[in-house]
Amino acid sequence: MKILHTADWHIGKKLFGYDLLAEQQAILQQILAIAKKEKVEAIIIAGDVYDRQLPDQQSVSLVNATFQEWNLTEQIPLLVISGNHDSAVRLATGNPWYQQSQFFLHTTLAQAIQPITLADCQFYLLPYVEPYQIKQFFQETNPKHPLAQNVPSLEAGIAAIIDLMKASFDLEKKQILVSHFFVAGSQRQESETPLEVGGLASVAADLFGDFAYVALGHLHSPKALTKGNIRYSGAPLKYAIGESQDTKGVYLLDTDYLTNQYQAKQSSQAVQAPTGLTEAALRFIPLTPLHELRALTTNFGQLLHPDDALKKISEDYLAITLTDHEPILNVMAQLRSQYPRLLSVTRQQIALQQTDNQLSYQEVQNELSPEELVQAFFKQLTNQELSKLQTTWLNQGLQAIQSTETKDD
Repeated sequence: MKILHTADWHIGKKLFGYDLLAEQQAILQQILAIAKKEKVEAIIIAGDVYDRQLPDQQSVSLVNATFQEWNLTEQIPLLVISGNHDSAVRLATGNPWYQQSQFFLHTTLAQAIQPITLADCQFYLLPYVEPYQIKQFFQETNPKHPLAQNVPSLEAGIAAIIDLMKASFDLEKKQILVSHFFVAGSQRQESETPLEVGGLASVAADLFGDFAYVALGHLHSPKALTKGNIRYSGAPLKYAIGESQDTKGVYLLDTDYLTNQYQAKQSSQAVQAPTGLTEAALRFIPLTPLHELRALTTNFGQLLHPDDALKKISEDYLAITLTDHEPILNVMAQLRSQYPRLLSVTRQQIALQQTDNQLSYQEVQNELSPEELVQAFFKQLTNQELSKLQTTWLNQGLQAIQSTETKDD
């Protein structure tokens, strides 16, 4: 069967104060178009449907309309879990009747250990959990279990939950885990919320060797982890300036080409099963946003009088680094009229460079006047001479300091 893997929608998220609902609605329609074109038989949504646990009305309306269109209108089975940004209780409202239309939404550990069987696969939907929730789960289901007393780390808790899942593994099926956490060794991005403190909330990749595929949410880059059978789909949109160079998208999984890892390990022949994912099994499909997020380095004059290339991207979300060194008054106000989605304007940092001609501390003390010292420092910092106006300001400041020192004496 063909499965589309997406996650980290963060519906309701704002970017530097800009409302992204229109961007999010457009990207969700694009995902649906891919699902229909590829004739997928299920869609995985691996957590963080919302950006906040108390989403606003417009966000809830968009998510509800999306689920209805995908599941009821298009009749695509949905496999959904709650992430750390979601309210598990609120997201699960209506859960008892969702499954009648093959809308599988799991928000608890009790649900996670019960497999969902579709075609040749068993799906285990493990929502975002914290160690205290794992402890509560074992206190309620198996008080004698060691984790009912103490869960030393998330990894220990997840390992115990996976052991419970294995009890229901069908050797004739391929097992797919859907979850939302940080796998040790993955690469972070700035728009993500850290989950671990001192490594306690990271989980080793080795725990998931019995699954044919592990569909994760939480990290926003599809390149966060590309080892073995584990993948993060990444967020469908860029949610931070640091992600400007990323390519966002979704994964398309074809289970016909997956290796049944658990069956291979249980085989009497004990043949070592391949742990990687072939191109036939997994394919990344890029998404195109309504408006791109770009980081630009240029000068103020070029921005005020843009060429054709700059005009083409003027409607995008722009984070601009100016190469100008002179003061510019009301720079944001001057630029917003031409660049309505301007995120930020910063100045380019100029690194100090060591040269053979630099004076020693003693030489500076003996050979340079205060005015010459400031002028030399300014040139070293900016590679420019002080302007006449700046020189006037410098002299006025030095005279004021000298006058104050004279009065004190």
